[in-house]
Formats: sequence, structure tokens, C-alpha cells
Amino acid sequence: MKRSKFSDEQILAIVKEGEAGRKRIAGYTRVGSIVLGVVQSIGMLLLFRQFSIVIAPIEEIVVVVTLTAGSTFLLWLGEQVTEHGVGNGVSLVIFAGIMLSMPTYISGIFATIQGGSVPWINAVFLVAAFVGMVVLVVYITQGTRRIPVMHFKRVVGRGQTQGGSSFLPIKVNSAGVIPIIFAISLMLLPATLMNAVPATIGSTLYEVKHWLLKLQPGANWWSTTFYALVVAFFTYFYTAIVLPVEDMADNLNKGGSYIPGIRMGKPTLDYLEAVVSRITFAGAIFLAFIAVMQYVVPTWTGFPTFTLIGGTSLLILVGVAIETMQAIEAQLLMRNYEGFIKKGPRSPQIGQ
Repeated sequence: MKRSKFSDEQILAIVKEGEAGRKRIAGYTRVGSIVLGVVQSIGMLLLFRQFSIVIAPIEEIVVVVTLTAGSTFLLWLGEQVTEHGVGNGVSLVIFAGIMLSMPTYISGIFATIQGGSVPWINAVFLVAAFVGMVVLVVYITQGTRRIPVMHFKRVVGRGQTQGGSSFLPIKVNSAGVIPIIFAISLMLLPATLMNAVPATIGSTLYEVKHWLLKLQPGANWWSTTFYALVVAFFTYFYTAIVLPVEDMADNLNKGGSYIPGIRMGKPTLDYLEAVVSRITFAGAIFLAFIAVMQYVVPTWTGFPTFTLIGGTSLLILVGVAIETMQAIEAQLLMRNYEGFIKKGPRSPQIGQ
């Protein structure tokens, strides 16, 4: 069997190259974004044809070029914000897109209430659910398990470093929003592909497409339950990628550090795996709950708006807001530190 172009060791080697490695990864990201932009543009053309919208071939080329160029521009804009601004630029672009849609969602809620189709008390339940989920997302996103770590005294050159204690932080939700994105993409992929194939009513292909629509999250209780299980699975899968326990244990051993009450080596690895497994279970339950509430709340309240501003969108909003606030605080601390140095007393000159 042929190996893939980039193995895990090659990717890790690229990451360890520092700035040059980051530039290589950024280049691969740009190429992948252009390819995905072309694929999504073609998908839009197929969607046009499904709704009997026929355009000329030259117009189809314009649509593909325009959408791909727009996606590439947004990626470039996000990179510029990352380099010259505060926080992750691409995340801020997505954050801005969601926030720009909020007034439309809110006006839709008022229009639904004024139309009389949904009582105003349901809007109170919707706001309470939204605020409660924001508080829960902030609490879990900031939640960490601090494992105490002790450091041995070491001899460095002619000096000796003092031993001390610190902690190893493990976030409850280390996977972020990625498991929900993976799960929803996997659940919607079959129906999306089948929608591109024309089918007449009563044909076997039409029945298959109708059956695949029942697999989408929110269609019924068992598809929603299966969606929650898929989210939990991808939470464990992605956490194992971003949080390598073996590397953590190896770094502790190489740095002359140990966990109190736990032997170094294999016992430390087993202990860390047990802790990460328990923490990941809590994170998986949290992400599954957020993902399911995105479809349950509209059923309870009658407002389909929550499907658009809950779940993935809510995690992105809260996560980017917290990340940006932390980046701004770090910048302020750096500015205060530099100002303190500049305003401090001048050091005496040699010979004075």
C-alpha cells in the first residue's frame, strides 16, 4: 500500500521547523483553500440547476472565479489580521460574519411574534436558553484540570536550579468546535451528494434521497441521538490528536519533573491517560449537549433562528471572544512591561 505524501512524522518535522515550517503549512493551507473554493463553487452551480436556474457557460465560469477569489481574499485578510492585529484573523472573520447576521435573526424573531404564530412567552424561553448556553460555554471553555507537578533540582553549568512546583493544565474542551464540524459534515454528506443527482418522484433514487434526509440531525429523535454519539466519538478522536499524552509524559521525564505520588515512566503515562480520558468524557458530553440543543430548542420554542445562532455558531462566537480578550490582555501587559522598563532608573555607567 502506498504511503500518503505527508506522514505524521513529516508533519511533526515541519511544525518543529519554526517560522519556516509555519510558512510551509500556511502555503499548503492556501492551496487547499483554493481547491475547496472551486469545489464549493461547482456545488453552487449544481444547486442552481436543481432549482431549474440555467445560466450560460461563461456565467458559470464567472461564478466559480468570483466565489473562489472571494474565499481567497478572506483567507488573505485573515492572515493579515493574524500578523498585524490581535488574535486569529480567520476566526475573527468568521466571528464578524456571524455577528453581522444577528440583526437579521433578531428581526425575524420579532416578526414571528408580531405575526401571532408564536406567543411572546416562547421568546422569553429562547432568550433564557441562549443566555444559559452562553454561560455554560464560557464556563466549560475556561475550565481546566490542573495536575500538580514537582521539579527536581538540576545542575546547569556551574549553577544549580532550584526545585519547585507548578501544574500541568488540561482543558475540559481541548477539541474546541472541530468535533461538531466533523460530525455535521459526515451526517449531511450523503444527502448533499444525492441532492446533486436528479431524480423523479416515485423512482428508487428518489426513495433513497428521501431516506437519507431522515439521517440529518433534527429530523427525528434517533438521528439526533446518533448525531450526539458521532460528536462524542470525534471529541475523543480529535483530543487524541491535539493532546498527545505520550509526549506529555515524555517531556515530564526529560525535564526532571514528576507528579506527586506517581512514579516516573509508565505509571505517569497511565495516570495522564486516565485523567485525560475522564476530562474528555466531560468535554464530549458538553459538545454533544450543545450540538443537540441546536435542534431541540427550536422544537420547544417554535423559533428556527436558534438553529443558526446556536451550536457551532455559539461556540465560535464565545471561543473567539475569549481568545481575543486574552490576546488583548497579553498585549496590554507587554505594553505596561515595556513602559516600566523605559521609565525605570538608568543603570550606572562603567567607570563612573
